[in-house]
Amino acid sequence: MELHLARDDFTRTILHTGGDAKTPLYHINTPSTLTNRVVTISRILSAAADQPEMRSGKESDIKAAAESKGIEEVARIEWRDWHSSSNLIFEGLERRVNDFMPTSGMLGVNRTFTGPDGLSYNWHDGRYLYINRIDNPKFEIARFHQPWSFRKKPYLTIAPEGMHMVDLIVVTWLYVATRTREQSIAVAAVS
Repeated sequence: MELHLARDDFTRTILHTGGDAKTPLYHINTPSTLTNRVVTISRILSAAADQPEMRSGKESDIKAAAESKGIEEVARIEWRDWHSSSNLIFEGLERRVNDFMPTSGMLGVNRTFTGPDGLSYNWHDGRYLYINRIDNPKFEIARFHQPWSFRKKPYLTIAPEGMHMVDLIVVTWLYVATRTREQSIAVAAVS
């Protein structure tokens, strides 16, 4: 499965299928506020998928879609600064991101989480972002593609072995990809 971003802004976009149909599946919205940012990840219900605001990808339409009755909230991330852990509300439970998805790896840039199947998965942050199962590190469950061309939009691929937890992959991807991008911007600003 491929989930394409309608916009380059991870926290304000629509995720849709690839190909000609471009069926919108997820709505991601963050109200424009500088402090206490909260991003809401919602699943777009099939009855609402044909609404024009679900297909355009324009920032104003993404905001309008957030007020639509055709979406179902999956999760919320309450962003904090780098010194304290953000909060994640997922499946009705509120947790600190650092508890739900602790850092791992030599430099602490990877994130580990447990899937609904009880298995451990790891987001790797290297040349590109990808998930593998800890007990099978060579097999990718999902990968985030960040094209070098401005004409192409980023997209997330999910292997059939990850289809049982698409919501969880989208939520964890959003957190990891956003933090990775913020860190890259901060490093570039210092250089």
